[in-house]
Amino acid sequence: MTVFRLFGLSCFLFVGLLGSVVQAEVCGILTNAQGQVEVLRIDSKNYSKEEEVRIAIIARQMMKLQCSDIVVTYKASRAKVKVRGGGHLSLGSNSRIALAGYEKGDEAGLLDLTYGRVRALFRDKARKKMKGESKEEEESTDRDGTKDKSPEGSTQQGDQVRFRIKTPSAVVGVRGTDFYVGYEPNSGVMDQATLSGAVEVKQNGSDQVVLVEKGKQVSVENLALLSDSESPSAPVKAKVKPLEIRSIQPQVIAKIQDASLIAKDDKEFLTPEATAVLGEPEKWTPLKEEIPEQFRHLRNEF
Repeated sequence: MTVFRLFGLSCFLFVGLLGSVVQAEVCGILTNAQGQVEVLRIDSKNYSKEEEVRIAIIARQMMKLQCSDIVVTYKASRAKVKVRGGGHLSLGSNSRIALAGYEKGDEAGLLDLTYGRVRALFRDKARKKMKGESKEEEESTDRDGTKDKSPEGSTQQGDQVRFRIKTPSAVVGVRGTDFYVGYEPNSGVMDQATLSGAVEVKQNGSDQVVLVEKGKQVSVENLALLSDSESPSAPVKAKVKPLEIRSIQPQVIAKIQDASLIAKDDKEFLTPEATAVLGEPEKWTPLKEEIPEQFRHLRNEF
């Protein structure tokens, strides 16, 4: 009888351990961190459906990221992340991004930028194969534990995985390209700029969708802030400004440079298309900006 009880207890512990492993599925690697960088992770010991409690973990190089983790950089701090599916993220200072969509089949590849600046590089596998990349070159990028595989439930076209970055202003959709997204909560404006490929930008709260191609940018207002700050009786759509695509402006170039500083020695971030816009990395300089007061002690998601 004692033997059966011990066997049952062992099975129970194994199932519990297996469940924790599933919950802790790895969706990325923090490949580099400079300055004060934290990973906000769900506290499994104090988890409840009513309130999501997170613990702050000091980031370290080659740290594995769980599918629900949030990466936060502070003043004069930066991080570089490789996400499952082949995406590389270079985060500027005072930024916060969540690996939000890897656990949901209908939102695979969704990243949530609450505030800050990120340069994102998503590889087009089909294009690499057409260019004759060797098997050794293709496999070399997978040695850090995040082999480029399609997340379960992701939408695809050929070998391309569709990624999206969500901000309070808009959702950015991309297949195989090099681009920038920044959101300033004080102004409620998102800037998106494309260094190579093409990016689809859809404004939240309106039916406006634009395609931003190489060398172009678009700025998108947060319509939720407009409706809150003005008369609720005025229809939001009457305030919507048409999205204007234009050449990448100098102030946005400076923001892209700041977001790219931690990757300035990585050849994949120094393509001819990128340096034609940003200049040589030796001339890149950090921005002198502070994180808004209302976000300085943010730990949980809104």
